[in-house]
Order: sequence, then C-alpha cells, then structure tokens
Amino acid sequence: EDPLLTGLAGPVQGGAGGLHRVPDEVDFTVHKEPRPFRQRAEFPFLSLVLFIFLGGIAVVFDECVQLSAASQRRGGHSIYVFLGSSLSVLCTSYVIHSYVSVVATRRHPSPIVFFRTVTNFVYSVCVFSTTLPSIMGGSFIHCGSTPGRALAALTEFTVVTSEGWFLVLIMDLLVTLTNPFADYRANMRRYHLVIWSVGLAGATG
Repeated sequence: EDPLLTGLAGPVQGGAGGLHRVPDEVDFTVHKEPRPFRQRAEFPFLSLVLFIFLGGIAVVFDECVQLSAASQRRGGHSIYVFLGSSLSVLCTSYVIHSYVSVVATRRHPSPIVFFRTVTNFVYSVCVFSTTLPSIMGGSFIHCGSTPGRALAALTEFTVVTSEGWFLVLIMDLLVTLTNPFADYRANMRRYHLVIWSVGLAGATG
C-alpha cells in the first residue's frame, strides 16, 4: 500500500464490495497569518490630533464661562472659528497623509473622498488665516484689498468644489449600483472637468 496515496485518499477498509478507500475530510480553509498593524506609525499623529481636540474643547468651555459681553463685541467669537478651523486642518491633514502613505486606502471610491478632503483642507486654511490676525490682536483682512479679494475667491472656490465632490460621491454610488461595469476612470475625468470648472466660475463670477 502506497503511504502517499493512503494519506491523500484515506485509509483502506474492507467490506462486502471489496476494498475501498475512505476519503479523509479535506480542510480547504485558508489560514492567513495575522498581518502586523501597519498603522502603528500613525499613533503619534493621531494622539496629537486627539490631544489638541480635547484641549480645544476645554478652551472653548473656558471661554464660554469667562468671556464677557464686552470681549465678545471686540471679536471674542473669532476664537471659536479659529479653534474649529485648526481642528479641521489637523483632521484633514491626517486623512491626506493616510491616503498618500497607505496604498490600500486608494481604492474606489477613496479618490473622491480624497479630493473632497483636499478642498476642505484648503478651506480650513483660508478660515484659519482669516481669524488668526484677530486672535493675535490685529484686525481682519480687508475685503477690498488684493489679498482680501484673493482669499475670498479661494474660499469661494473651495466651498463650491468641496460640495461638488460630495455630490459626486453620491452620484458615483448610484452609477456603481446601476452599472457596476462603468468605466470609473472616464467618469473621474468627467467629474474633474465639471467640478473644477464650476468652482472656477463660482470664484470668478
């Protein structure tokens, strides 16, 4: 008896019909080795974001208690916008960093979310730079100046394109459900053409 065949097909048993082999149960389960946590390097940055987020909540609560009506009239409300834009810059930076550094996060429809995050990041930077002079004791950027007009146009552009990418995310989901074999790259080219064109028209109009 061939031990190799015995191991594959099972032991030989006798019976009324003669000798026959009893097949062993074959386990087709794929056993995968646990992969190391690839995001371990992200812990310091994520911890920093969480720390600043909690610190921002504490500062906002303290300001709500201690700010008087006079300080609020002098621009005390701008600190809330400043903290919100700062947290938005940190969170969107983390999303952009994860998309660029981790290849597995680039699958469809992640590119749509990525471009929306980029526009949100630029918008948060615009709001941050607008409120920072008031926090530092200065004044807001005058809308009539050249930097003010450029900042206003950039803010309008990012607002329109950010909402456009959010709309595209919903539309792409419907397209994927109705036509799973649609050309994703061709659709992305159309999305880029429409969104950036509408955003540019809204910023310059």
